[in-house]
Amino acid sequence: DYRLAAHDVSELGIGFNLDIEGEPESQFKPASGDMIDVLFYLNQSLAIPLTIRVARVEEKDSIRRIGGEFVDTKTKAYQAFSSFIQTLDLLVDVAQLNKS
Repeated sequence: DYRLAAHDVSELGIGFNLDIEGEPESQFKPASGDMIDVLFYLNQSLAIPLTIRVARVEEKDSIRRIGGEFVDTKTKAYQAFSSFIQTLDLLVDVAQLNKS
């Protein structure tokens, strides 16, 4: 199991850097088309189980960037995730940042 920060999240897919310090690259070498089960953490203990299909793998400066698309969008888990993303989108549209 690896805890990786997502850098791009939408209702269609997710992107993250696969930079596992101290782990050999051969330990986890995803390729386009691979199916990967992920847990999308909302906080330290609350996570949504999702499955992605790897759409791209790019290597730059010894960091692998992984892009994946969500599969099985009919599950309750995906519906919860989608609702969460829609809520964030609404918040961004109406929220005001108080710069005091």
